[in-house]
Amino acid sequence: MIGEILDSKYRIDKQLGAGGMGNVYLATHLGTSRVVAVKVIAPKWAKEPQFLARFQREAQACGRLRHPNIVNVTDFGVAKATGGDMPYLVMEYLDGQTLTEFQKANPQIALPLIADLLDQIGLALTEAHRHGIVHRDLKPDNIWLEPNGRGGYTVKVLDFGVAKVNLLGQWTPLPIETPVAAAAGEPPAADDRTPAEEIETIALAPVPSVLSSGSFDSGADAKTMPGSLVGTPAYMSPEQALGKEIDFRSDIYSLAVVAYALACSRLPFTGTQSGLLEYHQSGSPLRPDRVCRIPADVSDAILSGLAREPADRPLSAIVFTRRFHNAVDVEFLALRRSKAFLLQHLTAYALLLTPIYIAVISMTALIIEFSKKILPGAAPRVLFVPLAAAALFIFSDNVLRATAALIAADEQVRVRRFLWFRVFWKLVRMLPVLIATQVQSAFFVGPGWVVGDCLWPVICVVEKQSGRAAIQRSRDLMNGLRSAGRALAVRHFSLAVLAMAEAANSLRLLWRHAPVEQETLVIASLWFPVFSLFAAAPLFLYDRTAASESGPLLQLDRTPEVRITARALSTSSTIWLAVVLIYMLYEAVKIWLSSAR
Repeated sequence: MIGEILDSKYRIDKQLGAGGMGNVYLATHLGTSRVVAVKVIAPKWAKEPQFLARFQREAQACGRLRHPNIVNVTDFGVAKATGGDMPYLVMEYLDGQTLTEFQKANPQIALPLIADLLDQIGLALTEAHRHGIVHRDLKPDNIWLEPNGRGGYTVKVLDFGVAKVNLLGQWTPLPIETPVAAAAGEPPAADDRTPAEEIETIALAPVPSVLSSGSFDSGADAKTMPGSLVGTPAYMSPEQALGKEIDFRSDIYSLAVVAYALACSRLPFTGTQSGLLEYHQSGSPLRPDRVCRIPADVSDAILSGLAREPADRPLSAIVFTRRFHNAVDVEFLALRRSKAFLLQHLTAYALLLTPIYIAVISMTALIIEFSKKILPGAAPRVLFVPLAAAALFIFSDNVLRATAALIAADEQVRVRRFLWFRVFWKLVRMLPVLIATQVQSAFFVGPGWVVGDCLWPVICVVEKQSGRAAIQRSRDLMNGLRSAGRALAVRHFSLAVLAMAEAANSLRLLWRHAPVEQETLVIASLWFPVFSLFAAAPLFLYDRTAASESGPLLQLDRTPEVRITARALSTSSTIWLAVVLIYMLYEAVKIWLSSAR
């Protein structure tokens, strides 16, 4: 076809690719000189009505979609050619490579880049699902990476030829006309005149060919198979492989398989096609963090999309990709953007922090003096004062978190210049709610206790919840973000732990019958402003897990990509934890040396 004119409109310049059911050519539109890609059905399939219907379905599906991450189809037609009609599909020409080719050249892809690619794929799928379109053949060969000129890639989802088109909320079962699998040794029934509606039924023939082991091979097993099998076996959801009713959640499963393969350089299942059916019925994938060195949160995010039951998968493709992205970099970004938020509102922070800071120092001094009056003996004061000071420091840090949320919320609704005292009085009115919720969080023991409690001050502000409802909401949102929860917990409790370490020092003095002086707790409280650096971190976490698509509370630039490790804590969090542990060890050694004298 090279050099020929197709349908009096397109000059075929060269062949770009070939597949089992057609070829793709680089062409030029004669009227506009625009360079396009033209996809034509292979001659042996051009006379089959079901493949013509597939082309029409792809044109109709893409014609309903306008999204930067979905290939733009511009024309569809049937040209007259020697030997019969030649259906063709015209789409925008894309520079770059498929995800298959990209991973061959880059076997170890950084997690932040994987997260960025999945984000774009998720946006494309969500747009398709919003229009009632299920892709049904999502795989690396159908994902195109186009360099964006900024060191990254723009993703384009291709090939909606086997898409299932319906209205959202009205998914209907596909007619089951073909058996799920033929009997052993018996070839699958093949009727070339089967209506297009019936070829959408999934059927796997027991061909003992070995599926790809995870390298993005474009061989036979990675191609969409004609006839009764619609889709690519290695990337099919269980319900699709078993010929059951499917909806948009089938694409979420396929997206999770892509994520698994990108992160681990292998597929979750390796074996024969007949073994794939058994795997979908009773098997489970190996945890990704056991295959390669990735954080456990990232592994959990991938496995959430690989759930056998569709109801157990994330609610949408965006929810899945957001959870993956959060697991990859949310700890670093939360801490970094918290500091940026502080600098952006430095004046307001300074004015709001001053009364809180004065209150913390004053309350610490009052606790010490008050304890001397109600607890004349030194022994009871050894435990009471550090405990009270630790509780004060923890609560004051949560007040700072609520303050950051109030500042961000005020920015969303203000109609005049920001006034810091407006936020201050809102904070004063919220104090009873914050105090009550803080008390309940100390005794509401359960999954996520301590590590998952960092968001409740933000929830009290944004969602107007309080008490156990706010605490449980925080733990639900932090599920799957254990690394970020640990990082914030280390910072949140560090000053409180130092206050408790004062109890060890007091015990040492009490053991030596020396006067117990706990005024050093006031000095410890002087470090409290350091907490303001991380006050907005829970706000960012809330944005990444719960904020609606209308826009986040934080309006900050994206931060650079960072190297992600599989360690439970980042380097900075480890340093914070080490400082506290060293100080406690120092106090313990002092007690031991004092007792030895």
